[in-house]
Amino acid sequence: MILLMRDRNAAWFAAVITLCFFLGGARGRAGEMRPADDYRGLLRTGREIYLLRGRFRGEAVRRGRGYLLDMKLSAFCAGGGWQSASGTAVVLTHFYPGHSSGREAVLKCRYSRFKHFSLDSGRDLCFLSGEKNGVSLRDRIGGLLNYKHTPAGKGIISAMVLGDKRGIPPLVKRTMLRTGTLHLLVVSGFNTGLVAFFALFLLKAARVPRKVRILLACCAVAAYCPATGSAPPVFRAAVMTILLLSAYLMRREAVLLNLLGCAAAVLLFCDPQMLFSVSFQLSFLSVFAIAVLCPLFRALSGNADAGGKLLRWSREAGITGFSAWIGTLPFVLFYFRLFSWVAVPANLLAAPLTSLITICGFCQIISVPFLPRLAGYFAFISDTLITALVSLLVFLERFPGAWLKI
Repeated sequence: MILLMRDRNAAWFAAVITLCFFLGGARGRAGEMRPADDYRGLLRTGREIYLLRGRFRGEAVRRGRGYLLDMKLSAFCAGGGWQSASGTAVVLTHFYPGHSSGREAVLKCRYSRFKHFSLDSGRDLCFLSGEKNGVSLRDRIGGLLNYKHTPAGKGIISAMVLGDKRGIPPLVKRTMLRTGTLHLLVVSGFNTGLVAFFALFLLKAARVPRKVRILLACCAVAAYCPATGSAPPVFRAAVMTILLLSAYLMRREAVLLNLLGCAAAVLLFCDPQMLFSVSFQLSFLSVFAIAVLCPLFRALSGNADAGGKLLRWSREAGITGFSAWIGTLPFVLFYFRLFSWVAVPANLLAAPLTSLITICGFCQIISVPFLPRLAGYFAFISDTLITALVSLLVFLERFPGAWLKI
């Protein structure tokens, strides 16, 4: 596959290739590439009650009057004894299960004709452990990041830097959902770009040759993925950043749609079922909308060079945020049943604050082992910015008719 092309026709060709991989992922979903112990092959006709054992992937997502969770299965029982199983099952609960990401559990549930498992009572859910066994790399880095932070600040900055959403206060999460800014808590290309920037800056200061420091920066971006849980948005951003660094290494021009298509191809090759993940869909749709709609909106806005630097930056930020909002709006309405007209101004005002918070978080991680006093200053600055961010979003949320539940 051609990775880096210069003309517009090549970019559209990459988009078509991406669509083909999407269709291939849907075909894999239908069952052609299932392993022998896939749980769908263990379902019995005429039986509805099953026992599942596995580990939850991510937190519960609100869907209608219930909550949806993804469970990575390790064992399955269909009336006889337990047997090993694989695959990711979708579980619908009619109660809030609490913090579930990474926790192992046993479920007694019904299999629905809508191809998901359903829980009616909390008595049918039994957690086997509070957290994952051992201390993960993300938890080790989170210990450096939580230095001298307020409790609310710890949760928000951990989500922005490491993708760990376990400590976010529920009221803050609700406010960000209603103002259309919940995606700002997702680790994205800005984070992987910062990792690459810090790596290149430090290696250049150490007088490392150009090719070597670019390769080491790619390794740093790749190592950042497991540190954040390897969620689809992180994986997508890491692949695109590595391809961008590769283009810089080969002195080639990088086309955004080509990078996006290659990232989708890599992710779907590793796991075709990732196509049906909400985070995968929203992440790729937002970048695709930015690549396709931004040139159209720039043409409609007139002379891009008019005004000062601040005006041009504000216009570009507004066009980018509006393009991403338009592109993901149908899926947001479908999954979250929520429409927010303040999403565009909220994103325009909150994006610079979240960028500064993320930068402070990375600086704090680097400085804690060597200059703890300086890390304390970064923690104070980031907590102040987090307070300003939350206050701004609460103010926008309280506007009459700011959000509408569908």
